[in-house]
Amino acid sequence: GTTAIATYDKDLNYLGNAVTGPANIARTMEVSPDGLSIYWTMFTGGMGIDIYTRPDELSSFTLTDSLFRGMSIETAAWNPVTGNLWISNDSRGTAGYNHLTWYEYSVTAKTIVDSFTLPDPTPGVTDADKLPRGLNFSPDGMTAYVGLFGSKYDRIFKFSKQSGPPASNWTYEAAWPDTNYKGGTHGIAVDPDGKVW
Repeated sequence: GTTAIATYDKDLNYLGNAVTGPANIARTMEVSPDGLSIYWTMFTGGMGIDIYTRPDELSSFTLTDSLFRGMSIETAAWNPVTGNLWISNDSRGTAGYNHLTWYEYSVTAKTIVDSFTLPDPTPGVTDADKLPRGLNFSPDGMTAYVGLFGSKYDRIFKFSKQSGPPASNWTYEAAWPDTNYKGGTHGIAVDPDGKVW
C-alpha cells in the first residue's frame, strides 16, 4: 500500500495515480475546474496547501507550489461565482491564522482576498473537537454554509455576503440547530436549486 491521489473516470474506472505519496494527511482536497491543478489541503505535519500542476491533460502532475504553511485546513471549496478557493483554519494552526475562520484565496492574484469567522459556539471553552468540517456555497456565491466536527454543535452555520463595498462584508446569519441530532458535520453540499444537503 502506498498513499496516492488517484483518478477515476465518471463510471469509477481507475485511471491511475495523479500523485503518489503526497505529504501529510488531508481530509479534503480540491481540483481546479480545468483539471490542471490539485490543491492538497493538510492539517498535519507542516499543514497548509501543496499545489500539484500539469501543463495539459496528458502530462503528469508535479509539486509546483506550497502555500499557507502552519494553516490547519480541514475544509475547502470553490466559490461558484468568483472562482476563488476558500479554506478553513482551526486552533491547531501555528502561523497566526484565526481559529474558526474561512479564508478566500484568489488563485489568479495569489493572495487572500476575504474571510469570515464563525462566532465561537462555546466561548472560553477549549474543545479539541471544535474543528471546521464543512463548507459550501449557494449557486449565486452569496451565501456560505459551514459546519463543525464536534458533537455538541449545531449542524450548519450560515453566512451571507452583501454586494458592494466594503471588500469583506460577510455577515453571520444563523445556526441551524437540530434538536434530534448532535453529531457534527462532515460535509455540506448545495444543489443547483440552492437546497443544502
